[in-house]
Amino acid sequence: MRLKPLQCLWWTTIILCLTNPVIAEDKVKVTGDQIRGDTEKKITYINGNVRIVQGSDIITTNKAKINLDEKLLFLEENVKFTNDEITVESVLLEYNMKKKNGTFREKVKLHRRESKKNAKEKKDPFSLFTDELYFESNTKNFTAEYGRIEHK
Repeated sequence: MRLKPLQCLWWTTIILCLTNPVIAEDKVKVTGDQIRGDTEKKITYINGNVRIVQGSDIITTNKAKINLDEKLLFLEENVKFTNDEITVESVLLEYNMKKKNGTFREKVKLHRRESKKNAKEKKDPFSLFTDELYFESNTKNFTAEYGRIEHK
């Protein structure tokens, strides 16, 4: 189904209200070149220059499929996740917007920037290369098997 401009605005509004609007950090803003949706399945498809912002987390990609009921993102092609501390790049990402966690797949690169918040919490920068990475945005925890780390 192809949406008219007014319908695109309606779908964008739905996406913006995916989470409780009372909590500012949980608001989700989604933009892209083409947005179309399936009202029966409650799935939105976004193509071209996709940008998803939730609090300090920013995800960019070329293609996105969003399950509105379960608040799940399925992203592919040039996926890039950025927050105040890390950047993760991959080919695919399955991400849960409620739980703020997901799994990156294929050619995954995680880069942690140097943290200078205070002397006790100083974190060194490093890069991790793997084919699959599970990541939790709230806790900044991650799990990877079979990878390579570059650290000074």
